[in-house]
Amino acid sequence: MSRLSIISDSVYRAEHISSQVGNAFDTQIISLGEIPDEEPSKLTICDVNLDSSHIPALKQWLNRRPKDAIIILAVDKGSHFQAMQANALGATDLLPRPLGGKPLLTKVLGDIEALGRGPARVYDGGVVWRLGGAHRATECFRRREHGRSP
Repeated sequence: MSRLSIISDSVYRAEHISSQVGNAFDTQIISLGEIPDEEPSKLTICDVNLDSSHIPALKQWLNRRPKDAIIILAVDKGSHFQAMQANALGATDLLPRPLGGKPLLTKVLGDIEALGRGPARVYDGGVVWRLGGAHRATECFRRREHGRSP
């Protein structure tokens, strides 16, 4: 299971974000004032006050992230100043506050709904199967496991 680091200056907001992603990740909640020595995970969500005195430490920590890491920062909707601050911190993605719902899940998990759009074709010995939704994804993964192309 992939690790998801959630950094916040509010325990309530951190727990809310964690509840939004469900059990899809091994979540690690980090207080803004207690940045760990270990490097950031490949997926980090930050919902912090960008005027905090702890921001320089957060920036140093985020600079140690893995090359392909995703850093999602929450900003106030319409605040260009916060967007610039977030980009200066090293954010790869921005989301408006309050974090949650479909926008958060799409950033974290990708566009899952796309899996359910339209029928897919699975070729099996000359037979074409039309699958939809979750069954389509399950069938594709099952076929990959058995060495057959989806």
